[in-house]
Amino acid sequence: MVQCIKFLFRLLNKYFTYSGVSVFLVFLLSLALSIVIWLYSKSYYDNLADERFERRISESLENLEDKIYLYENILHSGIGFFQGSDNVSAKEWHDFVDALAIKKRNYGMQGIGYAVMLKPYEVEAIETKMQKEGIDSFSLKPKGEREIYSAILYLEPLDKRNKEAIGYDMFSEPTRRAAMEIARDTGLPAISKKVTLVQEIDSDVQAGMLMYLPLYKKGTKPKTVEERRKLLKGFVYSPFRMNDLISTLDVKRSALEMKIYDGEEMTDQHLLYDSFTSYAKKAKYSTVKKFQVNNLTWNVYFASTKEFDDATTSPYPLLITLVGLIANFLLLLIILALFKSLKNLKTQTQKTKEQTSYMLHQSRMAQMGEMINMIAHQWRQPLSSISTISGTLTIDIELDNYEKKFFLEQLQSIDNLSQHLSSTINDFRDFFKDKKQKQLATAHQIVDETLQIIGSSFESKNIEVITEGDHNISIYTYVNEIKQVLLNILKNAEDALLEKRDGDFKIWILWYQIGENVTISIEDNAGGIPDKIMKKIFEPYFSTKHDNNGTGLGLYMSKTIVEEHCNGTLSVTNTERGANFTIEIPTATDEIDN
Repeated sequence: MVQCIKFLFRLLNKYFTYSGVSVFLVFLLSLALSIVIWLYSKSYYDNLADERFERRISESLENLEDKIYLYENILHSGIGFFQGSDNVSAKEWHDFVDALAIKKRNYGMQGIGYAVMLKPYEVEAIETKMQKEGIDSFSLKPKGEREIYSAILYLEPLDKRNKEAIGYDMFSEPTRRAAMEIARDTGLPAISKKVTLVQEIDSDVQAGMLMYLPLYKKGTKPKTVEERRKLLKGFVYSPFRMNDLISTLDVKRSALEMKIYDGEEMTDQHLLYDSFTSYAKKAKYSTVKKFQVNNLTWNVYFASTKEFDDATTSPYPLLITLVGLIANFLLLLIILALFKSLKNLKTQTQKTKEQTSYMLHQSRMAQMGEMINMIAHQWRQPLSSISTISGTLTIDIELDNYEKKFFLEQLQSIDNLSQHLSSTINDFRDFFKDKKQKQLATAHQIVDETLQIIGSSFESKNIEVITEGDHNISIYTYVNEIKQVLLNILKNAEDALLEKRDGDFKIWILWYQIGENVTISIEDNAGGIPDKIMKKIFEPYFSTKHDNNGTGLGLYMSKTIVEEHCNGTLSVTNTERGANFTIEIPTATDEIDN
């Protein structure tokens, strides 16, 4: 292992220019990841085995529950048989049970019987009755004086074991009596705790239990404990040898070993069934489940078998880990290769940022040149007017021919023109301020302030601007940058219109809001953009103007500003009238409170 690690370090140092510490740290990271993969895969397959174990338990308990429900129904059918007859003889009971074919159908019942409740004075009569029905040896057992007796009259099939139970007084034995009293007082099926059946006549002695269902006098429906005790005639019941019962269940014996206890105490005294082998002590999976059986709560102890543990011990976690180690080594090589090129990528990214910044600066400078031309055009007429007024006033002074009122009016005109010039300076100065914080403004305000900058140029060239939109639509964005985009598009529209030369120059500016986005549309009637250059107009340094009239950066930077700075989109299409530029940006007004 140590030689493998040394070989790995030599290989990495040969092809990658990094320190041994860096390589070692990355290797440790890969190793840790492999351990995590192994732990996760082992946990995954262990959970699968746990689920499979629990599923087998659930299936076994469901089968046992179904079997108990079947026994209850069979006893109910016996009650119905008695209630539908005036008198049930031994022969009739034999025929009834024989029709159920409980042995043939492998129900797991030792038999189905009927035990009558007797007062002391009734014992002799019942013994005589049973002897007349053909059971010559019938007598109540055990002998002795008691306040009340029960006697098993019928128990079918009447095999060798069940013959031993005929005449037995189950009410004389405390465990059986406790279950019989519960059945009597509730009117429901009740199960006894662990007993040894009187049918155990050979060496194959099994733990047993009994299920009782009370039979009340015909035609009565007692509702209280008092009435039930008074109207009780006897019990339809069934004895069970537990090993025989469990053998009929669809228990996954290849997967489960099982112990059943008749109550909370998990001791040999309460052990009803035990299929544990010596392997159970070291079983990988085990659990105790509570199982409600009529009046009792059984504790059922399950353990996995050796076959189950072997089948669920998966080699996949180890295989996955080995594959993971190989994959991690390959990934290590890839990561180190990426690390090696990271510095070059950062350098290239920095160059790209500097180039973008330079192009943005070029675009701003180009716009500044256009602005200076606009300022010169806007100032030409006001300066001419000031010069004319001052010249007139000077002549009047030299000729000593002036009126105070006229002088004041002319001076006011000069002041108004000066204010207009000052306002123009403020507009251009605000435009070129480097405001990198978002501001809240209306779409109308942004459009109007942009037109104040370029409007006089449009007027001088007879370009009509038509605006339309809701004055209350607000945007939280980089206002000056959106103005720069609008100015670029409007200047391009102006150039396109002047090339048209038919004198009908129009620009439509429309703004509206749909959902959380605001759209500003600028359309001209210059005829549109040729298809062959439509796909190129947003590329850097692409221009259809002469070299001295354009940098080819205006629309490229406009798209960059809208999409990267303002999280919007800038697109262009041709309409019947001309080119239509569409700016779509989010209102982002929800950011103001944040």
